[in-house]
Amino acid sequence: ILLKDATVDASKMTVKDIMISLDGQLIAVDQEKVLQGDIEEKGNYRLEFYNSYGETKNASPIDVKNFKWKESMEITFTVEGLAAKSGSVESPAPSASVQPTAPATGTSTTGTSATGTAASGTAATKKLTVAKKSVVVAAGKSVKVKYTVTKTAAASKAAAVTVKSANKKIAKVSKVSGKKQIKISVPKKATKGASTKITLKSGNKTAKVTVKVQNKVKKVKAAKKTLTVKKGKKAKATFKVTAANKKKATTDKVTVKFSKKVAKKVKTAVKKGKVIVTVKGLKKGKSAKMTVKVGKKSAKMTVKVK
Repeated sequence: ILLKDATVDASKMTVKDIMISLDGQLIAVDQEKVLQGDIEEKGNYRLEFYNSYGETKNASPIDVKNFKWKESMEITFTVEGLAAKSGSVESPAPSASVQPTAPATGTSTTGTSATGTAASGTAATKKLTVAKKSVVVAAGKSVKVKYTVTKTAAASKAAAVTVKSANKKIAKVSKVSGKKQIKISVPKKATKGASTKITLKSGNKTAKVTVKVQNKVKKVKAAKKTLTVKKGKKAKATFKVTAANKKKATTDKVTVKFSKKVAKKVKTAVKKGKVIVTVKGLKKGKSAKMTVKVGKKSAKMTVKVK
């Protein structure tokens, strides 16, 4: 990075508070090891972090092996001592311009102190969340999910958000232009009942969305007519489920209702070919009809409490 101005005396300048961000993640910089000044004696003020032919080859202020980025490399710093050269034309205040030798842009201010930025400000993410952690999408269809990303207090913006699918044969993902949304598309040939994960990343923060390919129920049948449970105890009721893809569990919503408050549902487990409802007895000597609805199909079972 070179700081160059025909009216500035580079010998009186000092650069401090150097910060480097790679894809929104701040990295460690040993300020004392940063080589700076008119190193080449050409009137340019240079910040040197690594030079395979110079002093920083064996004493770099950064971790050279891990100095990698995919989307952005940003550097911020403060320049002090912007005094005008002797004999130069007087002006309200000398200025400093930034000429980065890395792929970035620079900004500066005028006066005896200036802040330079080797990008559009430091980017760092405090939090990344999604509106839905799980979605069910039919083969050949798509759905949009909103996300929220916030920057850290010290940063000028949050790091760029990237998205990736763990299995593109099940679900593909892309960002919606101009909106904080992602579009999840399921191919027509995706296996019904299959699932994968979509990962959003911003800096060192991540958020995940589980995607399930819709697998509708065709038929539901109670494994037996009556379930007996003791008062205060639990028992499991099994319902046989036939889904569009019998090799996978259904993705349809399960609801449980009782005709009377003699028992209650504790939990529901959806597995391949069946739905298991755990029931707890409430009133001794009473019975009620339990209706289990899976998608648009339902079945009934009598629950007796001893």
